[in-house]
Amino acid sequence: KSFKLCILFTKLYLLSQLGPPEPSTAPPEIMDVTKSSVALAWSRPKDDGGSAINGYFVEYKEVSTETWIRHETKITSTIHAVVNEGDNVKFICNIENYDSTTEVTWYCGVRQLEAGDKYEIEYEDGLAVITINKITRADDGTYRCKVVNEYGEDSAYAELFVSGVRSYLDTARLLQKPPEFTLPLVNRTAYLGEDVRFGVTITVHPEPRVIWHKSGQKLIPGHDDRKYTFTTDKGLYQLIIHNLEKEDDAEYSVVARNRYGDDSCKARLTVVARPKPADLTLRPMFKRLLANIECKEGQNVRFEIRVSGHPTLKWEKDGTPLAFGPSIEVVHEDQSMISLTDII
Repeated sequence: KSFKLCILFTKLYLLSQLGPPEPSTAPPEIMDVTKSSVALAWSRPKDDGGSAINGYFVEYKEVSTETWIRHETKITSTIHAVVNEGDNVKFICNIENYDSTTEVTWYCGVRQLEAGDKYEIEYEDGLAVITINKITRADDGTYRCKVVNEYGEDSAYAELFVSGVRSYLDTARLLQKPPEFTLPLVNRTAYLGEDVRFGVTITVHPEPRVIWHKSGQKLIPGHDDRKYTFTTDKGLYQLIIHNLEKEDDAEYSVVARNRYGDDSCKARLTVVARPKPADLTLRPMFKRLLANIECKEGQNVRFEIRVSGHPTLKWEKDGTPLAFGPSIEVVHEDQSMISLTDII
């Protein structure tokens, strides 16, 4: 199939008076194509609208349709901002795997925020937005976006600094700290021959160096591209293990380190054989039962039944097994009809 491609830009806004970024300075360039994927590259916009661009959305459509489809949902990272009294601040949180059951709640510290003149709260199609109007010194603090649906819950955090409330030293100390896993590794079980993906999210102030290990041995990007793929996307770090073998059954860990410290987590990958196909043999069941027959001496009589499941059948007369011969025969027709001809 042929596709047209469109690149959309997204941000996590935490500053006032922001605008949309300019389009990319050149159309996307196709770098590689396979049966199931396409690799793209494009240049960054010259004007980011006043805030660093954290990621991009990619949409595609078939040439024969007019509907654009988003390929994947961006996972945003947490950033912080310093504003002045009287400013307005907008926080935007992109939510992955949202559905009709998704509920969003905003907090400042432990206090739940309600919609009104002070807080304008919106949520639609995986985009949660809160606007804090007329910033005062009391608005200084930690803000939390809590998301809950039937699959579980998650939270994203951002720090809002109102100028003059906390000292520059306090602000610097908060922004410059060791990395922290906001979504750690979890144990996985997968079948032989499958691909499996491990993913973590980590605070990125400042950006950490991330190292993956298998059973304590460092996995080096580029050393075995057919087996391992490493991806990094502004706080989201992933390890993809291809074509699982029994030797891939191991403990995997990841270490994040910056100049202020480090953090780590680990999980177990269990590789199992794919189960044998279920036995689809049908349970024997009579679809047509024997019926009483009246006849005269010397006539031929046929008893017929239909049965499912291809069972072994035994015929009896008055509780005694029938002896088949010239006068009694069994006829199998279309593998489901059994006929008994009794020549009297």
